[in-house]
Amino acid sequence: MTTDEEPQGRPTPPSPGKLAQRATQTLQALNETTARNGGYANPPAMAATLARLTHVMRGLTQAIDDAGRWLQAEDAAGRVGTDDPQGPNSVEAAIEALTIAKAQAEALAPHLDLASARAYHLALATAERTG
Repeated sequence: MTTDEEPQGRPTPPSPGKLAQRATQTLQALNETTARNGGYANPPAMAATLARLTHVMRGLTQAIDDAGRWLQAEDAAGRVGTDDPQGPNSVEAAIEALTIAKAQAEALAPHLDLASARAYHLALATAERTG
């Protein structure tokens, strides 16, 4: 039995940290690809990428919310804490930071969605159009 398997050979689901690492690696690959290859083939290709990133932001919002709810439940059960419960590294401060992060992620998603919708209607400039 490996560390990635449970008894009876059933795979263990990846940890949230491992999944977040994969998401980070995927976004890094996207950034490298667009930077190295001059961007996108055309505006609709960019629009499609933005549409998918909108879904990423909505998923990020959910992941942040899940982290906040978990932390609140663990705090209520007395399973997390700090030596300085009123300090900048308190559970309350962490929950507040997650609340702000969630709001920022929620605010970004509609803007990405709008940019995607508008980019779908664009076309590459041609010699006839540019003169």
